[in-house]
Amino acid sequence: MRIALIQPPNIDSSLSVPVGVLGLASYVYQFEHEPLIVDLNILFNGKKLTSEFFRKAALKILSYKPQVLGFGVICASLPVSLLIAKECKKLAPKLPIIFGGPEVSFEEAAVLKVFKQVDIIVRGEGENTLVEILDALAKEAALNDILGITYRKKKRVIRNPDRPFIKSLDDLPYLNFSLLPHLSKYNKGEVEAGRGCPFQCTFCSTCKMWKRNFRMKSARRLVQELQQVYSFFNDRKNPCVPIIHDNLLASRKRIERFLSLLKGRGIPWTCSARLEALDESLIRKLEKAGCRNIYLGIESGSPYIQKKIKKRLPLAKLPKILAILSKYDIAVTLSFIIGFPYENKHQINQTLWMALRSKLYDCLPIVQVHPFTFLKGSELYEEVKKRSLTVEFLQTDTSPLLTNLSSEVSLVKHNPSIFPSFYSLKRKDFSHHFFEKTCILFHFLIEIFPLTTLLFLKLLSYDPLPFSKKVVSFFEGEGLSWSIFQEDKQTYHHYLPFFTKFIKKHATQLIKEVFYHEELFQNVSLIEKAEVRRDVKLGFDSFPKVARGVKIKIYNYDVLGMVDYVKHNKGSKIRKTKCYVAYVPGETTQAIKLDVLSHDLIGLCNGKRTIKEIIYQGRNCKEKHKQIPTRFFNIFMSLMKCGVITISHSKIIKGKDIVVLPIFQAPTKRETWLSVVLPIFQAPTKRETWLSLNSISNRSGALYPKAECKYCPL
Repeated sequence: MRIALIQPPNIDSSLSVPVGVLGLASYVYQFEHEPLIVDLNILFNGKKLTSEFFRKAALKILSYKPQVLGFGVICASLPVSLLIAKECKKLAPKLPIIFGGPEVSFEEAAVLKVFKQVDIIVRGEGENTLVEILDALAKEAALNDILGITYRKKKRVIRNPDRPFIKSLDDLPYLNFSLLPHLSKYNKGEVEAGRGCPFQCTFCSTCKMWKRNFRMKSARRLVQELQQVYSFFNDRKNPCVPIIHDNLLASRKRIERFLSLLKGRGIPWTCSARLEALDESLIRKLEKAGCRNIYLGIESGSPYIQKKIKKRLPLAKLPKILAILSKYDIAVTLSFIIGFPYENKHQINQTLWMALRSKLYDCLPIVQVHPFTFLKGSELYEEVKKRSLTVEFLQTDTSPLLTNLSSEVSLVKHNPSIFPSFYSLKRKDFSHHFFEKTCILFHFLIEIFPLTTLLFLKLLSYDPLPFSKKVVSFFEGEGLSWSIFQEDKQTYHHYLPFFTKFIKKHATQLIKEVFYHEELFQNVSLIEKAEVRRDVKLGFDSFPKVARGVKIKIYNYDVLGMVDYVKHNKGSKIRKTKCYVAYVPGETTQAIKLDVLSHDLIGLCNGKRTIKEIIYQGRNCKEKHKQIPTRFFNIFMSLMKCGVITISHSKIIKGKDIVVLPIFQAPTKRETWLSVVLPIFQAPTKRETWLSLNSISNRSGALYPKAECKYCPL
């Protein structure tokens, strides 16, 4: 049979290989069927999804002249898939349409009764079931003996018994990438490590989907699949291979065998894990085996909610694990959820506090905050159904509907029991729309302005929820349209103008300075760093200049010391103290604290004077090189290693009346030179003039507020 396996469009624009669809295609191909993969993400990538999208998608699918259609769906893609299938049925009424996936593995009879365009639903594991369906359709045989399906027979909906799971996942074929059209258009591939989870979190449907059956591929098979996928995508910008499994580290013995086989192969990969499975010994092995990022689902910062949702994580362990992951240079993504059905304000605040404070640790994790949604088949969803609690439709401009077209909205709105993920319980304190905006807001604040937010909450005695209410109200009063973006850069530019206005109106001077620090840090991180020449050596005749993209700022408070202040919950008053900071772009942007002397020397590095001339008085200098103070040369060396300065080869510009000094105003009669200057410098003669800092900073491109450069910091 010629079957078109359709990958519905999704919100994520990363263009990852559709592993589920490709796995099914690879399996049925062994049995002499002809699978065609139709990835709508590729075919409609970058195109605006108009009201004609569903019909256009149907026409594209039918242009391949399939004999059977198969849709693999999750909660977000079910409405779109049903609308496309409806158009296909209109154009080809006799074409069998099969649906499969977690969203139709529960209460599937209701889908068949309401949506006549679906003929057969595959429950649970689909490989053997799909082959048997295709064999039966090819022979025009009955479906009554095929396990694991629910189907329509005339006007009746028939549910056959469940199918046993595949005993060994190693028996599945390797992914056949030759079946995948447009392979070069995908940015990354993935590897399925196993199926099922031994835990039973109440908000998750995995334990019911796999009946708490936990199966993993063997360590050797998993390594081979990683090598296969990496060979296809190692030339991409980010060649890390995601290993797909809810809890890869569930079996310590199995994972250590896998890591020992993978060690030294040079394959970068990512995975998901539970907090309690990690310790320094395992993290060290993960790093040596190529693990580059770990996704940790923390979900709640409240110990009470941890018990209620049966997650039961040791939350006190999180800071220690984050510190160890940072030590071994493994990135972390933390996931939090707010708005559980029985969660009160205090417990939500606990979660938001934990999400914010997680940014204080060295690893600087990516932090996600999601509004709670129901998953069909989860314990929480079953509880709501039994109690017949009132729900409300979630449709907003930022809802998870894929197209937000009127036909999709109408479909979901008229069938709440089939699409529970788009509904929420009604609450007396906060609406789900508020939670949604809070999640968007805190994603922006945690990623860009965590220190500003923490100081605002701490110094002005706010909890996260009241703070969110205040900011949301202010943003909407300024005319903000709430939006979700795939890239943090887009999020930053969209929300920054509104948060800037909020800070200017409501923050203290200290908070404003920390805000400017984090804003400048973010701006520098968006600058592409110039390629550094490794063959250049620093010498006394080198021409130093401020490196491209480097920004320097003077503050009235120690902005870099605020992390320790917030982290250790100090209650003492913050005193004013001058702080000089250099921001250096790169793969990881650096904010480097400068002492006064380093700051002043940087101001003289304009690429037109040598280090020797900066230290001495240029042409009047008669000392030998060995007499040049080591202290100054070491400062230049450190600044170059940090990327603050670079070496220019431009010609020196000689000026008769210019003396190059890191002193910007001549002392008065009552003043004396500081001891550090006395052994080196002489006051200029009448014919000589002082080089002003402002003229240097303008030529070098460094950022100096002129009002703060009128005095001699030395």
